[in-house]
Amino acid sequence: MTIRAREVEDPRDFSTEELLNQGFEKWENRGCKTLYLFPDSWYDKIPDDYSITNIFWEENKFEFRTTSDDTREGLLAFGIVKEISE
Repeated sequence: MTIRAREVEDPRDFSTEELLNQGFEKWENRGCKTLYLFPDSWYDKIPDDYSITNIFWEENKFEFRTTSDDTREGLLAFGIVKEISE
């Protein structure tokens, strides 16, 4: 049985500096939005049904053990979108 941490702060509430300090990486900008990819260490922390955006900018819901945990250079192939305001 796997026990997963569920009580984590929503990274959408983090500043850009906080995201980068937590290991998130900026993937790309589109208009006034930026996609930040999750570090692979966050896979077990993401709650089920959390809204994620993949590297093709397609929005999905995260499902533990169903959503791919494939990584490249320590990053998952999905993340969060934030409005550019900083």
